[in-house]
Amino acid sequence: MNRFFQVASFVCMIFLAIVLSNLLSSAEPPLENKLDGLDARQALALANKWFQEKQSVKSFINAREIVFEFQDGKVRRIALPAKEMMVAIAPYVQKTHT
Repeated sequence: MNRFFQVASFVCMIFLAIVLSNLLSSAEPPLENKLDGLDARQALALANKWFQEKQSVKSFINAREIVFEFQDGKVRRIALPAKEMMVAIAPYVQKTHT
């Protein structure tokens, strides 16, 4: 009977290792990879989408670039077109910022 439990435990560990391996290998790529190849307009649309989805990404825009700050501390910057300007308007109900 003791041998049965040893074999069953071994089989369970192999099964768990396979399941965990499949979960880790099929995990979605990091969010910052979704910025690869995007221009400023596309990046801004993605920033708005992530905001609506409540993703753990902070984004803001300045005169030269859109900045993305990720939860792991990585920062990505996407340059704005030189001859265009973006205007950010903060809507409010009771005050302008929380």
